[in-house]
Amino acid sequence: MLRLSMRREPVVPLEAECVRPDVLCPLSVAQIETLTVWHGNREEKLGEFFAVQGSGDSGEVHVEGVLSKVKWLGAQMSGGRLVIHGSAGMHVGAQMRGGSIEVYGDVGDWLGAEMRGGKIHVHGNAGHLVGSAYRGSRAGMRGGVILVEGSAGFEVGHGLRRGLIVIGGDVGDFCGVNVIAGTICVFGRVGWRVGAAMKRGSVVLVHSESGFQPLPTYRKDSLVELVWLRLLARQLCQWGFVPRALSSMTQGTPTEQETGEPILSASWGEQRYWRYCGDFAELGKGEILVRAS
Repeated sequence: MLRLSMRREPVVPLEAECVRPDVLCPLSVAQIETLTVWHGNREEKLGEFFAVQGSGDSGEVHVEGVLSKVKWLGAQMSGGRLVIHGSAGMHVGAQMRGGSIEVYGDVGDWLGAEMRGGKIHVHGNAGHLVGSAYRGSRAGMRGGVILVEGSAGFEVGHGLRRGLIVIGGDVGDFCGVNVIAGTICVFGRVGWRVGAAMKRGSVVLVHSESGFQPLPTYRKDSLVELVWLRLLARQLCQWGFVPRALSSMTQGTPTEQETGEPILSASWGEQRYWRYCGDFAELGKGEILVRAS
């Protein structure tokens, strides 16, 4: 296992695209320390900011320290496992194609932007534009899984083409805007204009008091029970996903340590949901599923 410990906190944003398992693991410690990073507009060496220990034989890289100004961690990675201990900056896992990233802290904007595959699990909050398309791109996330146990900002899943995004807390305005296909699941409250310009895909609102206000271009269709929601709920339990919104709603219930069972129950997938069809300003084959009271 490789371990990168921050020895000098950057004064301005540090762009470290090289910090990814498929790049670091084949290299020796000396080679890793000479890799190039950008500190603002200055080119410097990775070893100036991180102390490197261990070997990459396991394909696993751990990064620790004050990382809120470090950008592009795990960007474009194609394999291995990256574990971030602390809050990270923008573009974590952007355009990644495989492997897994686990963050024990918060992350900045553009988490998993335009990712193609792999899995990202954030145990804190995320910024704006989770799994979204960069400005000027036709589509955002095209595959993989993004799990955020806390809240997220505006435009979650903007331009989502394929894949799964799960937010365990609240989200800002324009969640699911311009979605082409794929699934977004939100356990907390939502902002305005959910699913605006959505062509296909699903937005699932698990909280029965999510604050959802349908756009006039959506039609309330029917009350449904869906098998795929049960499967999704069970899968999230297997992944150890603990949504902040749901855990706050179940205060006073036994903990995982007391019962031996996951804190997140799969029962939410067995509930009935109101289906809203739209957006009829676009293709109109999308759906927003709102948990019935």
